[in-house]
Amino acid sequence: MIKTSFHHKYSYKLFYLLILVLSTTFVFCISVTRPGIQTNLKSIVPNMVYGIAYRPYMYRVLLPYIANKIILSIPEKTRITIAQVTYNSPTLKPIFSDRGWSIYYASEYYVVLMLMYASLWGFVFSFRYFFRGLFKTSERFVDAVSLSVILGLPCLYWPTTYIYDFTTLFLFTLGLATMIRRKWRLYLFVFVFACLNKETTILLTCIYAIHFFKDQKLKLSTYIALLLIQIAIFISIKTFIDTLFIHNRGGFVEFWLKRNLFLLVRPYPIAIYLQWLALGFLVIYKWSEKPLFLKQGLLILMPLLIAAVIWGWINELRALYEVYPIIILLMSYSIARILHVNINIKLS
Repeated sequence: MIKTSFHHKYSYKLFYLLILVLSTTFVFCISVTRPGIQTNLKSIVPNMVYGIAYRPYMYRVLLPYIANKIILSIPEKTRITIAQVTYNSPTLKPIFSDRGWSIYYASEYYVVLMLMYASLWGFVFSFRYFFRGLFKTSERFVDAVSLSVILGLPCLYWPTTYIYDFTTLFLFTLGLATMIRRKWRLYLFVFVFACLNKETTILLTCIYAIHFFKDQKLKLSTYIALLLIQIAIFISIKTFIDTLFIHNRGGFVEFWLKRNLFLLVRPYPIAIYLQWLALGFLVIYKWSEKPLFLKQGLLILMPLLIAAVIWGWINELRALYEVYPIIILLMSYSIARILHVNINIKLS
């Protein structure tokens, strides 16, 4: 009986791992194919890797910097050989051609793709870590939600995928997970890399400031110190990056307010409104029971939307990656309650 139970558990884990690998790989392939990572000519991969892309895209420097260091460690002859093999390959050449990738920079694309894929897996594990930090439930429900959070990503891809998007998901979610577990040294370590990746990392500080204000388990002096450290790290890194790329083409931000106001007043199919209503219902259902951390974390949706209206595209859902894991967990609790899945909230 014990052997049979162990066999079933092992078989399930193996099967789930296979499904997760296939799903993650499939979702990744979609991201670099349709719409792809070459849609915006201001942030093409070679220019990002070599630090000459337009601002503000070049400000998201973490992944390009790592890719640059890896590329420079590869001998030039090896890079030329990689480009030649790619050009002569009946499989690889059409892939590069269809996506508008320059085969001359084949090594750069391969390195960036590997880093993006690793970041996507980092998001998978950081999301599970975040989930377990807030809820106590069955392992299979955690597995189901973790699979769903990956399969839901293509809905946010339009109109393009940037090479730093999955790194944003990974580091921001890991920041939330370490914050709720009060692992402050690890949190600050993650915070530094997240700041190098994208300026929206300051929203982690906003969540921290709100959630831990007057927290009984955190001394006021520690609260203030951690808050000031985060602000100092952010300002220092942001100033350094802005200065480093001050001569790059582009600007500090891009203004798209006029375009977005036009999109806001135009009519949309009723199915769109129904979809948003359904999502909204799952977010607010059993609201009073849900973790305070998630409810307060949802507040970052407001600055993200304001920023999208003024400086981004209001219909560019990838701009909401920072709040994505929070929304998924709010919805997951609702689904668990509707389906009578046993789920309990852990006290932070």
